[in-house]
Amino acid sequence: MGTFNRATDTQNAQGSLHAQAANQHAFMQAQQQRNALMASALEAAVKERELASQNKSRNLINFANNLGLIGRENWAQNRLNWLIRNGYYRRYGQPATTVSTVPATTVTTAKVPE
Repeated sequence: MGTFNRATDTQNAQGSLHAQAANQHAFMQAQQQRNALMASALEAAVKERELASQNKSRNLINFANNLGLIGRENWAQNRLNWLIRNGYYRRYGQPATTVSTVPATTVTTAKVPE
């Protein structure tokens, strides 16, 4: 009877060791999967912040560029208006005008308030 109990105890101990090893393996796999998910979530959050920062920078750059383009367009329109006003060009459908010249000796001075 003692040998039977000893053999049963040995078999039960081996089964318990196998079960513990399987549980430990399953726990390690689950922990690795959690760590991988956390790492990918962290990477996604970092990429999202970088993308948001890049978009903000791009928006500011585009804003500054567009302001510059507005200034250039305004300068060009003022130049065209000056040329039209002084008779160098005319708008389509308007009669041609003669160019009036201002004598070179004419000098205008601004009055300084006292």
